[in-house]
Amino acid sequence: MSSEVDPKKATEHKKPSQARGQREEKLDLEERMSRRIVTAIIGKSLRPGEHLNEMHLAAANGLSRPRVRRVLERLEMEGVIEFKLNRGAFISRPSVKEARDVFEARAHLESILFRLACERTSEQDVKRLREYTAREREAYQTGKADFNQIAGNFHVLVAEIVDNKVILDTIKLLIHRVCLIQSLYETDRTVLCLVDEHERLVDLIEARDAEQCVAELVHHCEHIRSSLDLTDQRNQKTNIYQVVP
Repeated sequence: MSSEVDPKKATEHKKPSQARGQREEKLDLEERMSRRIVTAIIGKSLRPGEHLNEMHLAAANGLSRPRVRRVLERLEMEGVIEFKLNRGAFISRPSVKEARDVFEARAHLESILFRLACERTSEQDVKRLREYTAREREAYQTGKADFNQIAGNFHVLVAEIVDNKVILDTIKLLIHRVCLIQSLYETDRTVLCLVDEHERLVDLIEARDAEQCVAELVHHCEHIRSSLDLTDQRNQKTNIYQVVP
């Protein structure tokens, strides 16, 4: 009996795995595009109300228009993108009510998160948090362009350590929406995530002082919220064609 492999059969045998690999690659491209958009929002390269050109996004990300639309529709469900009839996709412009709702939801959810962190965090986890805040402080002191993203991801790291996927996914969503809100309602006195407050939270997690940790977390969220100008006047679009009085 011949031990030779029929090249045709070998090729046919590979086809399912090749197809799977191609599908995974396509999904990776979609995820990469989604992350690029979110990163640009956090870094303020994309601003609330800015139009997204689907044709340009397709060319830049190696995706078809239907796949680009699928990514944008997913971001719409997350509150990052909004579609306007016959005009296309735009970066969301959260209303004042929505902004207040997001901060309220964040404070309550993160209170649960940090209480769990006080219960579940190991010595190795505390080390990870301290290494992260050291990196965050360095990014702040050196004025790194991605500081906003690094600061926001501190909260994501805490959620990863707590190891509750539902909380983790929700925290990621809330952080993205907070970045949109900050971008729209920021003022000269707006604060981001302050490094010293993060370091204080890590101290309290290590001490397993849940009550004080939650109190510090609520203060932290309120500190950021109160530095924003959450008014309808602030949400109004600037008209550069308006006649100057």
